[in-house]
This record gives sequence, C-alpha cells and structure tokens, in this order.
Amino acid sequence: MYPVRVTTLEQQPMLLMPWTGPYSEVEKGFEKLEEILAAAQVFAPEVEAIVGFYHDDPGTTPPEEQRADLGVLMSEVMAAPEGMTPSDLKPGRYAVLTHKGGFNSLMKAWCWLYDEWIPGSGEQIDDSRKPFELYADSLEPGVQPDDAEILICVPVLG
Repeated sequence: MYPVRVTTLEQQPMLLMPWTGPYSEVEKGFEKLEEILAAAQVFAPEVEAIVGFYHDDPGTTPPEEQRADLGVLMSEVMAAPEGMTPSDLKPGRYAVLTHKGGFNSLMKAWCWLYDEWIPGSGEQIDDSRKPFELYADSLEPGVQPDDAEILICVPVLG
C-alpha cells in the first residue's frame, strides 16, 4: 500500500525542542520551532531536514499529555539555541515508509506500517531507538501540505 525500504542511517547531529499538547495541533509546535531557529539565525544549509519524535500513543494518552520532540537534523554540530537541546540521531537500520499527502492520512500510514508491513516483512522493531517522522520536502518553498512527503522511520534490528 505504501513504499517501504530498509536502509541504514548514519549518526547525525540534531537540535530538539520538547513539545506537549495534542498531536492534532503539532503545527503550533513547529511554528515555535521555526521562531526559535529564525531568532538564532539557524537556516539551510546547516539545517538538512525537520524531524518529529512522538513519544505517546494518541489512542491511550490524553491529548493534553501527548509529548513530542520537534527539531532539525544538522549538517554539523552547533550550539543549541535557547529552548532547544543538542542530540544525535542514533545510527542503524530503519524501515522507511514514504507517505505523500500531508498530515490528514498520516495515522493510517503509521498503522499500516506497524500492523501489516512489519509483521509480514520478517523485520523486528529495535526498541533501543525511537521511531520518527522526517519531513522530506518541508524546506522546499511552495510545497503545499497535501503534497508534502513525510518519511516514517522505524528502527529495526540487524
């Protein structure tokens, strides 16, 4: 139903900002992230991609308690602006699902990956690393939300 590939991602520096609130309103968190980065004059080419790490199951966690770390993958290590912390993307194998179509149908893609693709693939989830979303074309001017490409990256063993 969705294209999935297993690939190895290298360790990469990140800057992350904690955010708490309904995942359905996460765009507010990304607006705050943009404000922090702009105030600190952190832009491309240092910023390579925008990422989101979501820590709670929205089916069981009350919306006001849903936690995420929103941030950017960096081309090099740099000091974190106020409100952000430095981190590293943990290297290893990831199952990467390519989703086109913005946020409205994203949960369906997550469910398909976990409920259908992973069980049928022979891959096993690596719980020592966190899954994340990578907003592949979010730095491109003029990309409309319904045309956005979002990569769901789930760590797998191996």
